[in-house]
Amino acid sequence: MFEVAIGVVDVDAAIHHWEQFGFAVQAKGALERSAAQALYGTDSAVQSYRMGHQHADKGLVRLMQWEWPIADGLQMAPLRTPGNRWTVQRTDDLLQVWTHAEVARRQGKPIQVLGPVLNARIAAPVVAHQPFVAPVPASYNLQMFQPQWQQIVMQRQGIDTSRLGSLAASSLFHASEVCHYALVVHTGELGRFDFYDQVLGLHRTAQRRFEYELESPASDMLGLRQGEAFTEIDFDDPRAQDDTARSTAGRLRVFAIETATGDEQRIDTQPGCLGYSMYTVLTNNIETLRHEVSKARSANVGPLTADEFGQRAFTFRAPDGFYWAAIDQPAR
Repeated sequence: MFEVAIGVVDVDAAIHHWEQFGFAVQAKGALERSAAQALYGTDSAVQSYRMGHQHADKGLVRLMQWEWPIADGLQMAPLRTPGNRWTVQRTDDLLQVWTHAEVARRQGKPIQVLGPVLNARIAAPVVAHQPFVAPVPASYNLQMFQPQWQQIVMQRQGIDTSRLGSLAASSLFHASEVCHYALVVHTGELGRFDFYDQVLGLHRTAQRRFEYELESPASDMLGLRQGEAFTEIDFDDPRAQDDTARSTAGRLRVFAIETATGDEQRIDTQPGCLGYSMYTVLTNNIETLRHEVSKARSANVGPLTADEFGQRAFTFRAPDGFYWAAIDQPAR
């Protein structure tokens, strides 16, 4: 996956925020009102900034400043909320990130902090470890949701994460590009997600089902309840072979939650909303992809036209309801 598009109010503050995680402005572009309406279906002019991360060719961020935003977006919605999106980056200094998040919370700023959550099951069952005798491979996850950012930062010990992006050692938080782009759907029907490998061409590398379990890291972070379960599906860059250990940054991670009640209201986001509103992919055959997307139960498939950066693009809603853009990148 190429990038997450984020609607922002103060673009200078937004750029500064992402610079602390190792990003930098790579390109700048704009669309007049009529052009934005044609591409995004949003009746507002927009100015966008693509935030690159060192030499990364995926796992990026796009900041979009709309003249007239249409909605507040996700607004720190709990992780399990249907329609939610968030990003995951890795770091080698999670305590530094947590310190800033926790101080902001104590100052009364709008931020939700969860964790760090320890996952000592990532390599083996907890009972198999030998504390104080042998190394314990583990993962730590810190959730920081703010009005425009839905971020999770992770740090792993005793586990090779070299393929999950490159740390920006000169940045405040020593963070990588985006490792995972997440989305949440409340469903037990998994067939709708075939779209991502069979149509978009991502590579399905893993699919795991988890049931509610007391003190489970996944249950804690997702707010899973007694009797609930979820399926986690990973879609990677096609360059990642069928081996989860060889996955690369820019992964799409789907969380399909089987709820106990099914009465939680979905939050729908699209370009024009503040906060996380769209994911993007690159393609070297955009006409063919648009044709395939149009045949695949997708909604609102837009025309092929130029985006803010002068690249040909089209937008669509995937069968699971999430808004996407495909961007033309001719083969070299």
